[in-house]
Amino acid sequence: RRNHSGWDGSSAASLRQVFENFLAASEGSLGVEWVTLAAIAAKHGAQAPPPAFWDSFRGRLLGPTMSRLGGLRAASDDASAAAALQELQDWVVRWQLPHLGAGHTDDALRAAGAILVTREEAWVAAAREEVLRVSWWSCPHAAVSSQGVVAWLSADVEVLGAPQVIEPGAIYFADDSAEHALLVERMLQPIFLQVPRNGHAERRALVAVLRSVVRAGGQAGGGVGGGGGVGGWQNSVRGVIRLFASHYLCISCLVVVAQFCRLLPRVRTEVAYDNAWEDWQERAAPPGASAGSSSFGQPPASRPTVLPSSAAGAGAPAEAVLIVGRAG
Repeated sequence: RRNHSGWDGSSAASLRQVFENFLAASEGSLGVEWVTLAAIAAKHGAQAPPPAFWDSFRGRLLGPTMSRLGGLRAASDDASAAAALQELQDWVVRWQLPHLGAGHTDDALRAAGAILVTREEAWVAAAREEVLRVSWWSCPHAAVSSQGVVAWLSADVEVLGAPQVIEPGAIYFADDSAEHALLVERMLQPIFLQVPRNGHAERRALVAVLRSVVRAGGQAGGGVGGGGGVGGWQNSVRGVIRLFASHYLCISCLVVVAQFCRLLPRVRTEVAYDNAWEDWQERAAPPGASAGSSSFGQPPASRPTVLPSSAAGAGAPAEAVLIVGRAG
């Protein structure tokens, strides 16, 4: 007889035995193993794992990770932020924790300072459609890779006494080329785990908007850096940033979100994402599109790293985030 999770009694018992065996031999287990089992537990119902599993997962891995993300976001000065970032880097390497999976990325984003929005929000549906439109070349296994995740970002931000930062919606692909703006890149540092993660699409999107905000702050007479805390023009920045990713964010991108929220504490940073393992949809190639990709999981080489949204029209500038002066 099946229970509400769709598992019959013998299957549920077998699954509980898996969790008990894991707990008995869990000393030294990798973070990704904990996260994978936690995702299975969440999917198949709370009755599957023994309570000791959740206690261990939350106490040993999830709770300390949330605490470190929150500590980075709340760092009072640049020295404290650098120390918190290094602590996170060491923690991620120690646990070999590439992500928190579909089940706990929401928790991490909240700890990082982001505002979680539902999949039914109008802007999320529009962003998803735009991402699907431009990533017609993808496939399920590519869609969950670092190079296959696609991001969408919009911005409506005001720096008091400066031009407004406006972007109705732009698409970002991963880009592992040389850093584009060294000062801003250093303000949103990635976490290294097994491979460099500086080129992830979500980070590229946030770097682009922060670059424009920094430029606007400079026009307003503010400065960047200096080793102090967040203040001055940064506290005068208000507005909304909306970020959508085609797959749940990796640990490095979660860390970048925490740094972004720390730097712009009065900007509402809304984040939404899909689970590409479940949400990926096949799309036909648009008319006149390139016949394919030169490497697995990559967009055709002719595509720019940043594309204006379709609403921007042909001839729109390649810069992803525009600084638009106020009329009059």
